[in-house]
Amino acid sequence: MSVYKIKFKDPIIDVMRALIDLRASMEGKAFGKILRDIERETDGEIKYATLYGWFVGPTRYPRYCTVARLYISMRAYCRKPVVIGDTNVNALSLVKRRRAA
Repeated sequence: MSVYKIKFKDPIIDVMRALIDLRASMEGKAFGKILRDIERETDGEIKYATLYGWFVGPTRYPRYCTVARLYISMRAYCRKPVVIGDTNVNALSLVKRRRAA
């Protein structure tokens, strides 16, 4: 009997995908290019192949240490901290809000 029952992929993968998608749209780069940038920025601690395995490949349960490291590198794109168990993300909005007069 498994305590960790997820049929398909861990929801944290979708949370991280949303942050990377936001960054890609803000920087005007392709998703794959952002994955390469993350590998370079983390000095190889997070490999492109690992992230590819999460988003496209067979990985269903990412390692916590890799999720934490990715979050640290992507937290500038998030309004509030990602918490264990989150299934969605509060990413920054690209739309400017007007102040009430």
